[in-house]
Amino acid sequence: MGRDSMFRVWMGAVLSMVVGCGGAASTTGAKAPTGSDASAADSDRPPVKSGSDKEHPALRCGPRDSYAFVASYTCADGSVPLAGDVEAGREARTGNVGENAMGHVIDHYRVPCPEGDVALFVDMYGCPEMAAKLAAPDPVEKKGEHLSQQELMQVAGRIHAVRNQPFEDWALASLDPLMVWLDTSPDVKIVLCKPMLAMFIDEQMDDALGKVMLAHAMLTMAQHTIMGVKGNEMLRQLLGLDAALHVYEQWRTVANGKPVPKVERLRALRKAKRLGDAFPPGFTCTP
Repeated sequence: MGRDSMFRVWMGAVLSMVVGCGGAASTTGAKAPTGSDASAADSDRPPVKSGSDKEHPALRCGPRDSYAFVASYTCADGSVPLAGDVEAGREARTGNVGENAMGHVIDHYRVPCPEGDVALFVDMYGCPEMAAKLAAPDPVEKKGEHLSQQELMQVAGRIHAVRNQPFEDWALASLDPLMVWLDTSPDVKIVLCKPMLAMFIDEQMDDALGKVMLAHAMLTMAQHTIMGVKGNEMLRQLLGLDAALHVYEQWRTVANGKPVPKVERLRALRKAKRLGDAFPPGFTCTP
């Protein structure tokens, strides 16, 4: 199946998925910060309850400064559970919650305080140096243009982030520009084999789910193409299938979606780390 036809199949799915099962990242069960913290000194923003939520994040200056801030967080009882360990601060990151009203992608951390886990929301673009990087053109918006290797790696990172939280509103909204970029990119070419597609697309499947699974299969193959993953075509198709099944797993466990018998077999193979068994001996790719 060529890129043009694949793209037409996919387009239009994201909106219905957002309406059907999207939702903002939940922080249920996590308490807002109550201990001491430190905001970036240079900021024109009005005073806020630093770190309490997506719109009121702690302002930091880059990843390492963010990790150091989290690692030094002081709980309500005065304890510092991460003991200032920057690596522990990095490991406390659970992901990101998308962009806030300022257009900054906000990172989410959990600190294990005695009174219960504390959720911290951190903006690593909270200094002039990091904010300046946001002013650079978004490579995904350069439709039909050749990208530098650095820009391509930025796109690969975006694909990875979106796949990690496929049903968050921000991730679903990111699919459309990513797919438009892939459809027009002169740098990245992928082939989606019909036998692999037939493994997980089923008439019993929710139409929007199938299209989003397809999108992630395509984007993941594009990501690994950018990263120079070596191997035969079966490996590339396997990576795409694994991404599609990751989306399905999130659909079942996070979005409480209904099971699809055809995909449940693949789900079981994936859990057993035997997904390669889904490909018959002598597998050949039919575009």
